[in-house]
Amino acid sequence: MQHFWIVADITEHSFKEKTGYHYFEFIEKDVRTNLIVAKIKGAAWGNASQRIKDFEKSTGQRFTNNIHVLAKVSINFHKVFGLSLELIEIDPSFTLGVIETKRQETLLRLVTNYPAIIQKIGEQYTTYNSMAHTSTKTCTKKAEFIITHNKRFEDRLG
Repeated sequence: MQHFWIVADITEHSFKEKTGYHYFEFIEKDVRTNLIVAKIKGAAWGNASQRIKDFEKSTGQRFTNNIHVLAKVSINFHKVFGLSLELIEIDPSFTLGVIETKRQETLLRLVTNYPAIIQKIGEQYTTYNSMAHTSTKTCTKKAEFIITHNKRFEDRLG
């Protein structure tokens, strides 16, 4: 049986806990419009379900909708259910790279759009709270939201 490595987003994910089976769709989106240009049914069972558990432990991310993956698959055809891809392996390093890229883009956007609230000094990001030297300085509601949102984002990565 031949295997292929593909890059795709996951949608329509469902997990059957009783059997340990995952059902989903692999999709490809146009990079400019973000519209779906291709999709195919996918499934994972047996060893692949364990690979998904390992992926979740490695990345700290659930295998679920809207996650971007590099997956090794095999092609299946069933005369009733049609064409589908069976997940064989999933590469956590690829997804971690995507997450880190999004994190860096978010931090750059925050530094660019809110320089009074967050700054990059060397390789460190400093927020208004950490720059305040007296207890009388407080953040605005917008700053608190941005800092809290960024902290939650970083906690999910860590």
